Amino acid sequence: TATEIHQFLGLAGYYRRFIEGFSKITRFRCGANAKGKESDLRRCRVEQAGYGITDTWDEIVDKLMKIASTTFEGVNERVTELDTTVRQRTDEFKIHFEKAQDHRALLRARVNTLFRDRPN
Repeated sequence: TATEIHQFLGLAGYYRRFIEGFSKITRFRCGANAKGKESDLRRCRVEQAGYGITDTWDEIVDKLMKIASTTFEGVNERVTELDTTVRQRTDEFKIHFEKAQDHRALLRARVNTLFRDRPN
């Protein structure tokens, strides 16, 4: 549904921001800590490899934003069609209801006339 798509995009944007912020911090840490210790260098490589996730997330989110806009347009179109259909059906119902009321009024008038004209 549209709500689920918007929720997913919100979460994707949140994680994208989270990972981007994390990658900036790790770049700073790698520069400060990479003085020659092997464990620090290994950690830097892992953190830098994680930075590629941000690019992937950017691509995914961009594609989802394009899909979401077309999905949103599709939902708007369907809602407009539904509104039009409901209005048409409501108008048709009103016409049938008025005809039925007119028919009942005509029958009532005939019954009253017959009742008045009956022999005593």
